[in-house]
Amino acid sequence: MIVSDATGMPVVLRSWQPADWAGTSALLEGFAVLYPGFDAWLKRTLGVGDQPKARTVVAVDAEGHIVGAAIYKPKADREKLATLYVSPEYRNRGIGTALLTWIIRDWRSRGGSGLHDTPART
Repeated sequence: MIVSDATGMPVVLRSWQPADWAGTSALLEGFAVLYPGFDAWLKRTLGVGDQPKARTVVAVDAEGHIVGAAIYKPKADREKLATLYVSPEYRNRGIGTALLTWIIRDWRSRGGSGLHDTPART
């Protein structure tokens, strides 16, 4: 899925890859103040050095920077949206909506019937 940034340059959504670790970690570093142990959780969740515990989609700008990410975990009867974040300078451009749309389409393709989130304010 492709959306555009403010300059009209494409922002591409794709599945997270291990090579995205540094960019994803940098994008989400602000969450560490909200959640003690966030760095360890992120490594476990993304499967750094192991199997991932969640699905992750990233938004990548034309220069290869990760500017948005959504982490979602399949549960027995629903999908849990664990994290949805877009870099402030890329907000209000449809990237968050595109990330959520990706999750919903993936979830529905696997027969999902419920979506759950746990919101936090930054």
